[in-house]
Amino acid sequence: GPYMEGRTVAVYGVAAACMVVPIIFPDALWPIFIAFLVLEVTVGTFYAVSSSLRSKYLPGDLQASIMNIFRLPLNMFVVLGTKMTDWYEPRIVFFTVSAWFLMAAALQWLMTVSKAADAKKQD
Repeated sequence: GPYMEGRTVAVYGVAAACMVVPIIFPDALWPIFIAFLVLEVTVGTFYAVSSSLRSKYLPGDLQASIMNIFRLPLNMFVVLGTKMTDWYEPRIVFFTVSAWFLMAAALQWLMTVSKAADAKKQD
């Protein structure tokens, strides 16, 4: 079933919520610190879940090539997010990163719904 896909939606959602904490509590050290710790947990969880999804959806002999194609756009997001700290105030940067996580959650959710519908059609 779509267990791993659903877990990825949750991981992205929690990551987005973590990025909102510095916007809501800009001067509160402990809530921000805890949010960043939780964010790090979501990153670690993402790597475990994404490896399962890669093995499920990508042919083994093509995994490295396909993942390398997506490495450049991903790194562009990282550079852009980092560079934004020079251009905008922190709350705008955190909001933008949170929005990116929400977009990822929405896209993953769409994939999950699509796969579940395909599975029902085949039954």
